[in-house]
Amino acid sequence: MDLSRSLINLPSSERLNFLDGIRGLAALMVLLEHVVKDFLASVQPIQYNSQFLSFITDGHFAVAIFFVLSGYVLTVSQTNRPQSLVTLCIGRYCRLAIPILITSAITYIFMIAGLFFIAGNTYQFTPTILGFLKFSSVDVFVNYDIEKSYSPALWTMSAELFGSYLLYLYIRFIARFERYQLILALAISIGLLIFQPFIACFFMGYLIMQLNTRYLVKDAKWTAVICIAAFVSVVVIVSLSPSLENWQRSLLAFVIVIAISYATILRKVFSNALLLFIGKISFTLYLIQFTVICTLSAYLATQFRDHDYVNVFSANLNLVITVALCIAVAYVLNPIDTYSILITKKIRSINFRKLRSNDPSHH
Repeated sequence: MDLSRSLINLPSSERLNFLDGIRGLAALMVLLEHVVKDFLASVQPIQYNSQFLSFITDGHFAVAIFFVLSGYVLTVSQTNRPQSLVTLCIGRYCRLAIPILITSAITYIFMIAGLFFIAGNTYQFTPTILGFLKFSSVDVFVNYDIEKSYSPALWTMSAELFGSYLLYLYIRFIARFERYQLILALAISIGLLIFQPFIACFFMGYLIMQLNTRYLVKDAKWTAVICIAAFVSVVVIVSLSPSLENWQRSLLAFVIVIAISYATILRKVFSNALLLFIGKISFTLYLIQFTVICTLSAYLATQFRDHDYVNVFSANLNLVITVALCIAVAYVLNPIDTYSILITKKIRSINFRKLRSNDPSHH
């Protein structure tokens, strides 16, 4: 399938922009869950009870959206540009590990400086240089332990890495049979949905990209109505059902991404400047937010408490400051993410077969 014909009915500025917008929403959802549910609820007796907040603070649903988007983007990157599996896997590892390494180093520095002001089962271990190096390069992917983690948000990285690898394998060895691509991907998605729902999201993202490539309909009113109804239904279901299983969240993430893909009005909504900005810094924001929350935000909370200033206003003030600061720090650190992308591209450009053919030991 020629990628130049994919999403052909979309203006060039919209073709992938809305994906960053969806990623921006998911990033805000994760941030608000960590600030509102995990942080403020534990340090200040302020309850944020709202059905709307049930949706906007459902971090696990947002994670499922991230994985669906990863499957979509990884599929786009491989269409018409097949690459060595070795370089793909090494590149994907570096793409994730480099930002994790640098942000873990920042967290390590803050920890040894005694700048963490929060109790609980996180950040209670003794930080070491060897520890954060091992965590960033190995443990975060294959041996994650939240009690020894340099960011409690990184429980997702194992699924992110190995979901990517499985999708690469699928595209390389199975998706060559064009007639059966969608059927096989659907079958794999259903099977994984039962046992590994977050891994299934990668194949759902693959399905959405292929469907958009083949069957995107321009300005069909009935499509827009169905997609908007589906989008609203997902928001309502997540808002009213805070105890969803991960397989349900994964399925709903598939629905919401495909609904946005097929509705012009939703694509435009998710192509707004704010969501695009958050989407572009989303990975750095994801990596650094706990460090910010457990340092400055926790310090503010202790000051409010020590001065008997614990009320809705102080909680909301801390919330606004925390969200703004997390976004600002992520923006400042985002060149780390850009650098990791450049490194990944360089790795993927390496032709290992050519290098081996030029190696005298192979002649």
